[in-house]
Amino acid sequence: MGAYDHGVKFLRSCLLVVFASSGALAQGVMAQDVPPPPDPQEEQHQMRSLARSLFHEGLVCLDEGDWTCAADRFRRSNELYPSPVVAYNLASVEAERGRVDVALPLLRETANDPGAPAEVRAAASQRIRELEARRVRPAGEDVEVPEAPSVVEENEPAVFTSDRPGYANSTSVAARLRATTEFGIDFGFNEDGPESLSFPSLLIRTGLTDWLELRVGAPSLFATFTEADNDIFIGNTVVGFKIGKELTDSFALSLVPTITIPTSGGSTLARLELNWSLSLGTFGLSGNLAAGSTDGGFGRTLTGEGSIIASLQLSPTLGAFVQSFLIWTVDQDPRPFAGAGLYAMVHPRVQVDFTGDVGLTDDADDRLRIGVGTTVLWD
Repeated sequence: MGAYDHGVKFLRSCLLVVFASSGALAQGVMAQDVPPPPDPQEEQHQMRSLARSLFHEGLVCLDEGDWTCAADRFRRSNELYPSPVVAYNLASVEAERGRVDVALPLLRETANDPGAPAEVRAAASQRIRELEARRVRPAGEDVEVPEAPSVVEENEPAVFTSDRPGYANSTSVAARLRATTEFGIDFGFNEDGPESLSFPSLLIRTGLTDWLELRVGAPSLFATFTEADNDIFIGNTVVGFKIGKELTDSFALSLVPTITIPTSGGSTLARLELNWSLSLGTFGLSGNLAAGSTDGGFGRTLTGEGSIIASLQLSPTLGAFVQSFLIWTVDQDPRPFAGAGLYAMVHPRVQVDFTGDVGLTDDADDRLRIGVGTTVLWD
């Protein structure tokens, strides 16, 4: 295989081709024989559709080895409907053409774009470091595309999403036909009660379509510690789905129905959760409302939950949040909690997180919980 073939495979493995799954471009608009009166929203949909077509034409050009054509289609797509994903792809093509002076501004803009997905910003930042280490070549200079050994081409590079570490689940659906695993360790400290430990809090998420994911929560180990005695038990298995929908460019919803299967004992329980998210640049708001059944020792009882979370993107790879949530059970007073945390992308497919929360009243047991965890998107 020659340098050209290696170059194509190298570039295709780097490009974040996530238009269809991320919703960055809407679906094509149905053609009409007689156009209706001008509608700004309809015109915007048509622009998105045309931009998407240009983007896919660029991919065809790339497969044919026509770098100039690919750059032209990506550039026209981005001018018609700007997208950080298109900008990253365009910058990657320009870099491989030797036009580093053209690629770097695009990559810097993408890396600093608060509206870009975290994995795109992280990839752009990494690409900047790689290009700045090269010798900068004048625009238009012909170069040979370097070979990239042991590169595996992906048909559809996946988009990273995580339901950690906030109390509410995210509104994003897991990457289609890819496994995303989330796990963590929680430590509980109670002034008047036992200390506790739980792990691995393992959740496996697999996208079935662009809007539906399958969720399986594996049993966790729970341990409590007191001066008099220690107790260890195994939790149950949770199975469910997430249905996600982006209603606007900044607002999205998801619905998460789950069933707890008593693989370690107890009762079969059900829960339904509605999550929402609002993106305001580097600042975001999200939360949830949930209702379900819980095993109270004397049979199942109804429980309700609600939360609100405020988040801030501190850098392309680092974010912080504060949250407050409330748990309510029939015949008991509500239990309010508050907390905060950090999350960081240490790799385009790996996130680590740290969180802590505390009970605000005696009904919330005055307990302090500290947790650490990670999310991994697998090939």
